[in-house]
Amino acid sequence: DLIRTGPVEHGGPIHLTPGHGLRIVTGEFAGNRDRISTRFAGLAQGVRPGDHLLLSDGTIELCVEETDGREIVTTVVEGGLLGGHKGINAPGIKLPTSAITMKDVDDLAFGLSLGVDMIALSFVQSADDVKRARQLVVQAEAGDLPIIAKLERPQAVEHLDEILEFADAVMVPRGDLGLEIPLERVPRVQKEVTRRARALKVPVILATQVLESMTTDGRPTRAEVSDAATAVDDRVDAMMLAAG
Repeated sequence: DLIRTGPVEHGGPIHLTPGHGLRIVTGEFAGNRDRISTRFAGLAQGVRPGDHLLLSDGTIELCVEETDGREIVTTVVEGGLLGGHKGINAPGIKLPTSAITMKDVDDLAFGLSLGVDMIALSFVQSADDVKRARQLVVQAEAGDLPIIAKLERPQAVEHLDEILEFADAVMVPRGDLGLEIPLERVPRVQKEVTRRARALKVPVILATQVLESMTTDGRPTRAEVSDAATAVDDRVDAMMLAAG
């Protein structure tokens, strides 16, 4: 994930209860039930009072009370157990930054030094993010590597046409996308992305919870088979199996 919490004291998890106050501070330190960290500076700069944040795959919900650009004061709406380095989703909030952080720059350089075959760029918001990644590849003299734009944010859906112009492929990662937009919109977005990408001959990858029950069971559920079959009928180019 682009945005993650920092570590938690004693290895965690910490128990957050509804109504409890929680501060999210830009930095990296071991958090507790009153104060946690994130290295992503753009979060505190982008949120406003009344915004909602989702932590740990959406199991924990926070309401933003105030922010000073470095520290966010929130109230827990839906509680739960929070471990270290869990994802933070900011539904409907335009983050004032590129999808490529300084850590991403370092990670990309490391991957290129190993000779990776392609790059998947998370939390793309516009074609500028794809252009920036390509610029870094060119600067590293790594050749013409394919760049896959992961469409996890509503801004990516809004700027889909321009992203399709510059990306070598797109991915519909339904997990984070389903936290960023209303869940009932996800199937329609999946179909629309597939249709528009195929019209431009841009490969489409479908991801998240594809046959996921098979991480524990020998047979998939009927709903999962129907899901995969529908994607095949829509003519996606690949399906990514994850989890485990």
